[in-house]
Amino acid sequence: WQWKDDPNKVVPKLSYVEAFRPWDWVIGTGIYVEDVRQEIARVRQNLTYILLGITGVVLLLLFYGARQSLKIERRRALAEEGLKESNEKYRTLVEAATEGIVMTLEGKCAYSNKTLLDMLGYEPDELAELQVERLFMQETAEDAKAWDPIEALSRGDTLPPQFEARLRGKDGGPVEVLLSATRISLAGKNGFILIARGVTGQQEIEE
Repeated sequence: WQWKDDPNKVVPKLSYVEAFRPWDWVIGTGIYVEDVRQEIARVRQNLTYILLGITGVVLLLLFYGARQSLKIERRRALAEEGLKESNEKYRTLVEAATEGIVMTLEGKCAYSNKTLLDMLGYEPDELAELQVERLFMQETAEDAKAWDPIEALSRGDTLPPQFEARLRGKDGGPVEVLLSATRISLAGKNGFILIARGVTGQQEIEE
């Protein structure tokens, strides 16, 4: 069909025609194939731009997420390193203490230093998870009286700075000590820290 009334240019065209018999007319309409191709190309180009835009946004989000994750990972690594260093410092201080120290959580001996282990004759893995009641002698009225402050501490009552008690060594024998106790809460678990100082040497000196 001629291109837009230009008889010198003939191009493909999709047409529909129908005869109108009363007037003996032929009525038709159509669209140039080149126009369809141009419209398809325009739509394809727009879709390409949209797809490129979406891809760019996704890449930016991925880059931002990866960068944030890297920052978080670096901060976590630094925090872990600081926590590890802090733990090492406190562990060194606790291990170097001349008094025996035991930390209990939910009624069990969660941690004890070397001084306390040597004082009672236990190995580190033997005292772990041991019920704290088993550390105390329960043979006399004085022994029962020494356990009262621990129960008071569990109730949140105020304790004296120090009190005498007899701890039970691994061999079952008594170890006389001066105790001081502090209530703690760690990771949602309640407990207390006991600091024990042997009094045997002091008693010998006094005698």
